Amino acid sequence: MAGETASTGTDTARYAFGNFVLDTRSEKLCRAGEEVPLRPQSFRILVCLLQHAGELVTKPELLDVVWGDTAVTDDSLTHCITDIRKALDDDSRTLVRTVPRRGYRFEMPVRVDSGTQDDTAPQVSDAESGTREGSERRLGIFLVSLLILIGTGWIIARFWNGEDADSPKASIALLPFADLSAEQDQQYLADGVTEEILNLLAQNPELRVIARTSSFSFRGSDHDIDTVAAKLGVSHILEGSVRKSGNELRIAAQLIDVSDASHLWSEIYHRELGDLLAVQSDIAAAVAEKLEVSLLPARRTQSLS
Repeated sequence: MAGETASTGTDTARYAFGNFVLDTRSEKLCRAGEEVPLRPQSFRILVCLLQHAGELVTKPELLDVVWGDTAVTDDSLTHCITDIRKALDDDSRTLVRTVPRRGYRFEMPVRVDSGTQDDTAPQVSDAESGTREGSERRLGIFLVSLLILIGTGWIIARFWNGEDADSPKASIALLPFADLSAEQDQQYLADGVTEEILNLLAQNPELRVIARTSSFSFRGSDHDIDTVAAKLGVSHILEGSVRKSGNELRIAAQLIDVSDASHLWSEIYHRELGDLLAVQSDIAAAVAEKLEVSLLPARRTQSLS
């Protein structure tokens, strides 16, 4: 989208993706025929992302779509993205992908219907429906076969390279960072730091990262690390805390090996408050880099060479 101005979403069209349909005429988002509530600002942001599905839409472009020349902070955009992810059940952030420090990208294929029908789902004939179902079955069989071939090739490659087939893939769960501020009013920032780290780690195919909904279910629980790891099926746990004092942030993080409860790595970061989003992204990138070096043998070897 470089050099392009993002559309304001005023065109009359319907966008179908998965079991969702967004209709710009009625300004409704529906899932399987049921309307999903979405604030007007969030609706317009989603329209823009759908119009440019698969492309990076920068933060300035998205801000211009809704607020134009009105001066607002990036927090307003972040709230809209959060609304959209909740509406789409996108807890794993795989539909609306964050491109750190740049913007967002909608990852699912989108079908555009610019017809004049007013119902909330695209209409197809019986013949078209039958053809589509047959195509979907064939596609499903193809994808299953492809996955089997990929899995077999992966196993063969591991043995070929002399790897131990019983060695588990590096897996990690990020527990919600605790708010240790005196006023106990920084939980939103603690959650933001945790989510940024999770999002960066989830983009590494060599890591198995537990989804936010699962790991955040242990917020405030008195379960010990062994119990949490057993329930989530992970070999490592990352936990931490956020403390705000005046204009300074103190963020601590530690990586725990569940097998022997040892601390593989820990770090304390001191930052000026400044731009909250920039602070979160900077710390998340640093923590993610440390974690990858600690967990992945290849990265650890590179760091020592």
